Amino acid sequence: MYSYFFLSAVMPKPMFKALAFVVAPVITSLQIAQMGWFLVVTGFAYYYKYHAHDGRTCDVTDHTIYVMQSVILSYFILFGLFFITKYMSSAGANDDDGNNSNEKLKTKRE
Repeated sequence: MYSYFFLSAVMPKPMFKALAFVVAPVITSLQIAQMGWFLVVTGFAYYYKYHAHDGRTCDVTDHTIYVMQSVILSYFILFGLFFITKYMSSAGANDDDGNNSNEKLKTKRE
């Protein structure tokens, strides 16, 4: 993800826009997958803390589990909503000038 921001700073704008069209949805998808995996990992921490009967335990505190689950779940939802509105809906699509169509409509109304 940081290399994406670096390239946005050093590449010519038309070249970067062509790259971003392909790469940006992939990065967002990877972030959603990362948050999903973190939810699984913290779920395992909860399981091993309270339900594992095979001698294995997890010494993580309840507070840490609940805070991590809350933060990760909020990121998962936010990245998911961003992906849907930016890459899957026609309202989030950009026109040929690179302007968001929602902004174009807003300007026309004023």
